[in-house]
Amino acid sequence: MTQIYAPSAFRVSMSFNSGPTSNTGLVWTDLTEWFESIQVSRGRSSELDDYQAGSCQVVFDNRDRRFDPEHPAAYFNLGPRRQIKIECVVGAFTFPVFRGFVTALRQSWSGDDRQTCTVDAIDLFSAMAQRRADDQPGNVSVTDRIFQVVAEADVVGLYALGASSTIVGPVEAGSALAIAQAAAASEQGRLFVSAAGFVTYEPPTVDMDAAPVAAFTDDGAAAGIRYGGLSFELSDRWIINSCTVTGSNGSTGTYIDGLSNVANGPAARSITTQLQTDAQCRALAQTVVERYKWPKTRPSGWVCTPTHDLELLDVVNTELGKVVSLRRLPKVGAAYTALLQIASISVDVNRSGATFSFSGAPVDTTPRFRWGVSLWGGVDGWR
Repeated sequence: MTQIYAPSAFRVSMSFNSGPTSNTGLVWTDLTEWFESIQVSRGRSSELDDYQAGSCQVVFDNRDRRFDPEHPAAYFNLGPRRQIKIECVVGAFTFPVFRGFVTALRQSWSGDDRQTCTVDAIDLFSAMAQRRADDQPGNVSVTDRIFQVVAEADVVGLYALGASSTIVGPVEAGSALAIAQAAAASEQGRLFVSAAGFVTYEPPTVDMDAAPVAAFTDDGAAAGIRYGGLSFELSDRWIINSCTVTGSNGSTGTYIDGLSNVANGPAARSITTQLQTDAQCRALAQTVVERYKWPKTRPSGWVCTPTHDLELLDVVNTELGKVVSLRRLPKVGAAYTALLQIASISVDVNRSGATFSFSGAPVDTTPRFRWGVSLWGGVDGWR
């Protein structure tokens, strides 16, 4: 991978007076001087999967034991459940890269007397997964459902929830995260923790058909962000010819494409939602099958190599769920151009530089839901 930009563009801070879900009264301490490397991973493996808890690992120089909680003269009150954030500073702009809370600290010593402290951190999804939400009533919007379970998980001020008109049914008590994810799946919205550390919900109407926020290209004559390490995949994991969707109150719906089932063999998928009727469940199942019943070659990942601040600004401002354009100009054959929805983002920083890795899903495979108040000509259903 091509490494870019000095690590001085990155800033590491920790709040020693914080719990994992608080957002008030925090005092941040700058630890940038001592970090040796940073690794951040956020996103999901495909557009039909739930976003997973993002993770971060920071390695600090610990030769003076300032990061050793067992050392009587330790400089910092390090410990699990303290909040940590990573930022990228480009000129006058500061962009979030990760925010979460510490899960573990690991001390290590090598034969050359090198001492390090590795801090592992994870984002708010982990805290939500550990909190139990009460029984939830029916006839509420997806947004209201997510807001309620976020509040029951004691997440204070760290959320940004877009408005949804899709109505979901009642659910029994359980994991706050699982309930929120099933609500989001009811309209195939995007529920994730942002780089700034906020539990974020974006209904599928957000950014629908929006212009790309960034353009990645290997064409030296074209404008855009240069990238390398592009890979493509033709895989049976993208074949779905049978889909069953379950909802609340025992609602369920199944759709099977017979031709694909015969040609490719059975390839089933199950989706848990909080939809209220069999018809809604079947409509979602049919939409998923129609988009995935035949295999297609698709890009599986790329590594960007920005060469100046304007490119870096676009890279660090690219968030999960946003649409980007990708262009490949091969030596043989026609150029490849696609619009992709960002599925995952990884950042790897060390003293030599940094790399940004992305994966994305073709936007034409992303189901778009429009039950309730329609914004597309007055006809509700799946688009």
